[in-house]
Amino acid sequence: MKYLITVLVLLAMCLPAMAAQAAGEDYPWCGQQDMFFRNDSSDIAGYAILDHIPQLSSTVTRSISVSSATGEKTIATFATKPGSPGVDMIAPGLWRFRTYLNVSSATGTTVFSFIPYVRSSAGTETQLFYGQVISNDVNELTPTEHLISYARRNYTPLNNEDRIVIRINASTSSVAARTATISLAGNTQASMVSTSYFLCPEVTDVDPVAATSGSAMSGGEATAIVFGLAGGMLGAIVIARRSKK
Repeated sequence: MKYLITVLVLLAMCLPAMAAQAAGEDYPWCGQQDMFFRNDSSDIAGYAILDHIPQLSSTVTRSISVSSATGEKTIATFATKPGSPGVDMIAPGLWRFRTYLNVSSATGTTVFSFIPYVRSSAGTETQLFYGQVISNDVNELTPTEHLISYARRNYTPLNNEDRIVIRINASTSSVAARTATISLAGNTQASMVSTSYFLCPEVTDVDPVAATSGSAMSGGEATAIVFGLAGGMLGAIVIARRSKK
């Protein structure tokens, strides 16, 4: 009986967290975060999603055709979901853009630029960096990892409704047009940015927001899985006890 009581106590402690994880629910944006460039559409027209939960999807690409005549053009713009990050402050620190880039022609110099903004609830976007985040010449014809770092030295206060937006542009010195491409999602070419620390008040009672990934299980499915695991654990204990008799 003491084994049964122990299992039931452990389940009572772990069940909420296990169910939340199985259901694909979100977690607070406190501390250092990895923000992934995703391919699913934002609620902002024409934008894609920027999120600290990777997209459960195969690798996809976003591309734009550029030449010296077109100047710099936007490949895609990404925004965090409503209510995210939902923190008080962005602390100084290092932002590391780890992206998978390639071009259709190595002629000339082709660069990618990453422009972060803070977007207010009214839709006003204010650049977050004083300087520029620009890649070296991208001349690989297949997706290749590029790491670009930017050290921010200032604190940035945020309102609860503020969101993070990152616009990705490309430009080239070549007269001949070429396609500039960034790879997203998947497991091995998931372009992302690691941020400096997000500062938020002590969290004592978090009401998780369900992730919008189409692959996330419903709460009922998650609960069923958890109770199935619980049943398996209890069955194993019963079998073990019988084998000792």
